[in-house]
Amino acid sequence: MSSPVLQKSINVRGVKGCKHISCVTPDRIWVSNSDKLILSDETGNPIHEISGIAHTVNKDQDLIYLTNSLDINKLSRDETIKTTIVELDLTSISHHGHSYLPAVLCCSLSSTDILVAMVILECDQMLTYDDGATVSGPNGKVVRYNTFGQITQTIQFYDNDKPLYMCPKYIAENNNKDVVVSDFLRQLVVTDGEGRLRFFYKGPPIGTVLHPLGICTDALSNILVCDDCTKTVQIIDKNGQFLKNLLQKGQPGIYNPRCLNYDVSTNLLYIGFDDCNTISVYKYITGWYILFNFIFKNHRCYLCC
Repeated sequence: MSSPVLQKSINVRGVKGCKHISCVTPDRIWVSNSDKLILSDETGNPIHEISGIAHTVNKDQDLIYLTNSLDINKLSRDETIKTTIVELDLTSISHHGHSYLPAVLCCSLSSTDILVAMVILECDQMLTYDDGATVSGPNGKVVRYNTFGQITQTIQFYDNDKPLYMCPKYIAENNNKDVVVSDFLRQLVVTDGEGRLRFFYKGPPIGTVLHPLGICTDALSNILVCDDCTKTVQIIDKNGQFLKNLLQKGQPGIYNPRCLNYDVSTNLLYIGFDDCNTISVYKYITGWYILFNFIFKNHRCYLCC
């Protein structure tokens, strides 16, 4: 579409700001602020509430979330069965004597795995970028768990043990199995499914330094990111090419973008904000365009005949 169209705004009762959004169905959405998760209907009325920090929703529409004690729990879609998938064990996630703590998580789009971005707060390392700039801060990594809570993969370094992450804030998996991490100190870090670095995204070719927050991917495998510097929602393709500023503060329904969620069932983009309980819902891709794009990429021979 030439420009996004605001479909609706939802004022979620019980939260002061939105840190994470997870769509369950078009009329049910999980929203969280610092320590509380609320399941809301499409009018903003709370349906269910639990304590927690970060969350995501799996293919079965179960809630997967970080508890306040940093365990990984699952709550069934009907909110009746709660199970612990991973119980925090500092010895099992330690590295060189330092303990990594889970910060954010997402469910894999291609499997039943759970991807968790972790950060080590007591470690002060220096990260040098390709342009020579350096920043110091904590060190992070991504851990993949299966449904039994077993670690099956760790993504942490590239190019002779250089740290990939410093301060992970959000994580998502793309349709091509790429793992996208919002590293708040300066960039998006994108690795492939095997953990190999694909690219860093540091913002538009001409613009300010990127301070990425919430991220998501859409049906076309584009990556969307909230930039705290410019108060924009930027969109790049799956190879890191900047496409456009999709939305920016001052447009209808846009305040200080913090978190994103793309609902594949409706092709709608949900945006949450730091300083209010409003969620704005936009359409920017039509279903016909998604269908045409799929046919063109996968059945090109039929179009040419």
